[in-house]
Amino acid sequence: MNQNELDSEPNKQNYSFIPPEFNTHVIRLSPTTINILKNNFKYKFEKFYEKLEDIYLNWSGTLDAEFLYLLIKVGVLTGKYKNVQKFKDDLKSFYDHPGIFAWFAGSFFREGNKFISTAQFYLDNISGISNTKNNDGQLYTEVIAWKIAFSTLDTAIGLFEDNVKLFTWELPYFLIIEKLIKAKKLKLAENYINQGINRFKLKNRLVQGKLLNAKGVLTRIRGNPVKSFDYFNLALDEIKSINGFSDVFLKSYIMFNMGTSALVCRYYDEAENYFYHVLEIHKKENITDLMGKGRIYFNLTNLNIRKGEYKKALKCLTIAEDIYTELDPLLKNPVTISIYTRKSIIYRLLGDYSNAKTILLGTINKLENLGSNINPIPLIEAQYNLALLKNISGKKKEALADLRDLLHMCSSYDYIIGISRILNLISVISIDLGNIVESGEMLTEAKAIINNLTDESSRLSIYLTEAKLVLIKENLNESEAILNSVLEKSQEKEISIKSRILLGNIYLIKGEISKSNSFFHSAIKIFRNENIKTNDYYLCEFMQIKTQILLDKINSDPSDLVNNLMQKVDYLDKIYTLAPSKSIIMEYLLLKAWIYEELNDFQSVEKIYLELERYESSNDFRINFLRSIGLIKTKLLTIVNSKKKFKINNDLILKTQSIIEEIKNSSYYLLEIEAELFEVLLCLFFNQRKKAIKKLRILKTSVSNNGMNLYLKDIKNVERLLGIKIEQKKDLMSIFPMINKISQLYYSEILI
Repeated sequence: MNQNELDSEPNKQNYSFIPPEFNTHVIRLSPTTINILKNNFKYKFEKFYEKLEDIYLNWSGTLDAEFLYLLIKVGVLTGKYKNVQKFKDDLKSFYDHPGIFAWFAGSFFREGNKFISTAQFYLDNISGISNTKNNDGQLYTEVIAWKIAFSTLDTAIGLFEDNVKLFTWELPYFLIIEKLIKAKKLKLAENYINQGINRFKLKNRLVQGKLLNAKGVLTRIRGNPVKSFDYFNLALDEIKSINGFSDVFLKSYIMFNMGTSALVCRYYDEAENYFYHVLEIHKKENITDLMGKGRIYFNLTNLNIRKGEYKKALKCLTIAEDIYTELDPLLKNPVTISIYTRKSIIYRLLGDYSNAKTILLGTINKLENLGSNINPIPLIEAQYNLALLKNISGKKKEALADLRDLLHMCSSYDYIIGISRILNLISVISIDLGNIVESGEMLTEAKAIINNLTDESSRLSIYLTEAKLVLIKENLNESEAILNSVLEKSQEKEISIKSRILLGNIYLIKGEISKSNSFFHSAIKIFRNENIKTNDYYLCEFMQIKTQILLDKINSDPSDLVNNLMQKVDYLDKIYTLAPSKSIIMEYLLLKAWIYEELNDFQSVEKIYLELERYESSNDFRINFLRSIGLIKTKLLTIVNSKKKFKINNDLILKTQSIIEEIKNSSYYLLEIEAELFEVLLCLFFNQRKKAIKKLRILKTSVSNNGMNLYLKDIKNVERLLGIKIEQKKDLMSIFPMINKISQLYYSEILI
């Protein structure tokens, strides 16, 4: 019913006791019903449904179809879904009233997938719909609206486009917009929102408030959560300005959306207050919006993940899981299934990689079984997190291939945040694979996206990757500045820990051992407070062992050094037994080899490198390089042990040169220093003194200019050997311990 029709109604004055937002929804109430309503109460909206229900339950005489229609509609619009459903038996008397059946179907809209067939039954049994199109535009609008709600996306869009000129009020707009936003068809959703605002803005302010709320949601999803608050506040202003009237259900929904935006903006206390306030409203007003309650606990899960309170997050997720599985017991809704992606993330953050992987594989299988005509984002998120786990486990090339496929999939959707995360993780993995140029290209693309958004968590994750890339390119001071900024701004424990790990490595390379040790210690303290043991925890433990050894060499009595080193080996072996992934086992072996080199126990070193060779499938460029160098050393030592005057076979020479060239071509500058130092030592080994001096001079200048003081110590030791002709085993053994002084520069999988 349009405004002109409403103005021409002879009984319009009789509706003055009804909340003004329902004037356009109420049609042809009988005079008896009007008098009952008029004489029995003065309304307040939040009590409007309860009063209507009370009147209906005490009704005497013939039931009024229009009153039942009003009762069910108000019940749905105020979130009293379950209350509405108890009038099922009364519907049998009104098969000829399409509005009653349409709104009764609508009562199942937020009740989950298990009721879709029930809703469709009522919609399919609506009689007189063809006549409704001609005779009553409002009822026709409502029937089509609820058909849109329970149809597939393509069918819903078709219904909307075919009938949009016939709609007399805004309900179909809200239902199609919500559907499009869920499916991440954001450009089309924005088009319909703007169309709705232009069409209905003069009709009533409640409609304007609802559309502004939808625009706020859209703005947040498109990566601007700060701007979304402007639309939410405008929406609340529209609602509050309607003659003191306040739609409690809509107000709570807007506040939920404000909480979600606050979460994205990292206003964690504010977000938590919004979510719990909405729960209080639902309880106080007896709003039976189970889907809304599930969303709140799902967001509280995300909030606690961000804060690093993973066990609390798991409790919230369990509540959300119970609600969603009650609504969707057959798991036909991708939103329900995405609960399990979150559960996998929590297990990953707790260091339980095996359970995390099992859950994700099951989640992906369920989502793929739903077919292609679903919201794709839950599947993209699940596959992205599986790629993260593959990266952690060492299957980096496989993870990279998966991420490139995901990037292609995302190109069909306006999922900007997702694209930036994928690009960032590709950049991280490319570093580990030695593809430094590609890493920089991916990072540049990710930064270009995130710089136009206000998602601070994604921004800090990208800066973390940038700091790592800058460090690899030998710019310690720039990397340090980026990391200090990230550490200052970060409110997430995960990002804070990773910043400390990288800062610890920077100070180690600078030769500031004590400061380096303190950063690793502070990161370990965070882990121990939460009793969590992830890959990063073990890496922090390993690096603290290394820095403590270096401090012992400076501060301890030399006679105690051997005993201290053996104690470190024992402690390292105890930690190793709990190592959660192959990549950590390899880091353990590299560190252990370095300790035995400090002990000059080359027989043990050889055994360790031979054991490390079993992990030849590793995709980690740095580990492969250090392992190859270690294996070459052991073979050289074997030759020395077998002959006084020794020869190096051509295969070994070619392999060594190949490794060094690969490093130089990779732009992985930190490893290039290692390679060049090794090359100098080989020149000494072959008595190529002039060549060694030239290479060492260039290397020393580069290292000195970049403040890499730990390398300078190694270079000075090599300088002392430049006049020595290497002919005896002891000379060779005095050189090679230097090669792994920094064998474990750093390692940290960046989890986004």
